[in-house]
Amino acid sequence: PMSDVRDSILLTTKWLYDKVESGEVKLVFRKDYRKRIAYHTACHMQQLGWSIYSIELLRMIPGVDLVIPDQHCCGMAGTFGFKKENHPYSKNIVETLFNSLRDAAPDIVATDCETCKWQIESFTGLNVMNPVSILAEALDLEKMR
Repeated sequence: PMSDVRDSILLTTKWLYDKVESGEVKLVFRKDYRKRIAYHTACHMQQLGWSIYSIELLRMIPGVDLVIPDQHCCGMAGTFGFKKENHPYSKNIVETLFNSLRDAAPDIVATDCETCKWQIESFTGLNVMNPVSILAEALDLEKMR
């Protein structure tokens, strides 16, 4: 049954956050990692209250200037934005988010949702990464051994 699987799945950033908070994992970051990052909360992450884990992990990176702009839907809405007939609506929806991100002037936009990533990159040209990828990039692997 699906409940067997659902009860065994955990959001990656929640899992990692819990490991760091318990002291089981110690993250050591590169001293030369400097980025201004704007975090975009995907709609489903907002509704489930999950974005806090990604935000708190990004805040742990000393060289990160984390900005959380006004949150707006990216206009993708699952597969809605992929459909040709919905493209004009999707474009109008992402415009508000784009203005918010542009004002933040980030080096990177972080989001946990792959379709948000596609949408933001497509309409803004900004570099978008998953928070876990940013953490991996910022880690000082030599000092973690």
